[in-house]
Amino acid sequence: MATGGLESSPTARQSLLTVLPDVGCRIVFTLNARNMEGKVGFAGDTEFAPGKWIGVILDTADGKNDGSVKDKQYFTCKPQHGLFVRPQNIVQVLDPNGKPLLRRKSLSRSRSSLSSSGKKEALPEESPLASSPSPAFSWKEPLEEANRQKAAQEQQLQEMSAQLKAMQSTKDECGRGMQEAMLASEEATRRSKELAEQLELSKQAAASARQRSDDLAESLRRAEDALKAKSEELRHTEEERNRLSSRAVPEAEVASLRQELQAEQRLQQSKSEEISRLETVLQQEKQICASLQQDWRAAQSLAEEARGELLKASKAQMDQAKELEAMSLAASQKQCELVREIQELRDELTEARRRSAKERHAKSENALSPVSGRSSFASFTDFFMSQMCCSRNHSQTTLVPADDDCTPAHGIRLDGNPGSGEAPTRGR
Repeated sequence: MATGGLESSPTARQSLLTVLPDVGCRIVFTLNARNMEGKVGFAGDTEFAPGKWIGVILDTADGKNDGSVKDKQYFTCKPQHGLFVRPQNIVQVLDPNGKPLLRRKSLSRSRSSLSSSGKKEALPEESPLASSPSPAFSWKEPLEEANRQKAAQEQQLQEMSAQLKAMQSTKDECGRGMQEAMLASEEATRRSKELAEQLELSKQAAASARQRSDDLAESLRRAEDALKAKSEELRHTEEERNRLSSRAVPEAEVASLRQELQAEQRLQQSKSEEISRLETVLQQEKQICASLQQDWRAAQSLAEEARGELLKASKAQMDQAKELEAMSLAASQKQCELVREIQELRDELTEARRRSAKERHAKSENALSPVSGRSSFASFTDFFMSQMCCSRNHSQTTLVPADDDCTPAHGIRLDGNPGSGEAPTRGR
């Protein structure tokens, strides 16, 4: 590229963004609209955030740490003298001796170079006694380079926009997966609650059955006691009958006692059957209670597994969301930088076009003048003084007065190129 053109080439910017400075070099960087300087203590990947980071040891206590982040020591320095910045924040890299190694060229230098080059190119045209006209400055190469840089920046901006959209869709999918996991966890919790309620009902039913069983056992015990008492009474009655048999007990009394004995036997048999039935019911209730307890334990284990899976999924989703947020933030910062650089290139291109249009306008005015390359002076004295001032840099030229000595002078012209030997003619 020609001197005085756009100096901020893509190669220089790419080298600043991709090549990390060596440890021990001094750098100048920008942070929060401030220019800061320090020594590189670390360069590379970190655990607290993705991407490349530069650990800087500041000269003053304007930092945030002592070289450690989240209990990991990346470099050593005084407290509040350590700071981590991105490589794109670097403005200039210096070696340990203070010699510049790499520097990002600003727009101010580009504009100043453009202005200075424009002035240098315009100087031969402004000089009235130039030896030869300087060639017009060509803006074609800088404009083409600026257009190529603009197209590359816009392409990179489009790619970053597509990446942002893809990350946003991935984030939405993660959110939907988290919602599904939460719904599954809620369903498992609801099922666990239902099983707990069923277990509570089963416990209540088992307690009621146990109470009935106790009541039946108490009734059975009382019936057995009554039966024993009846048996004892029957035995006494039998003994009394045997004792009185010799006395010819009436047949009617014996029949009555026999009927009472049979009634007692039937009552005892019915009570035994009732006790057997109640024992069977109690056994069934115990089996149902055991089955419900087993179901409750299985449901509780299922709920624990679902809760553990939900916690793992939530943690993974949170980690992924944090990573996506960090990537989105980095992409947004890079996009802002690209937009700013594109705007600067557009401003520079507009300035270049304005200067080019101004030069073309000046050329067209020179082309429309009656005699190209000639300058007129108000008097012979002005012309003589100008010739004396420029005699060191230009060849000798024949001086011709505009008119006779007795006629007022209207102007003096120079014909031809200086040093060609042709005599200048008078201007009217």
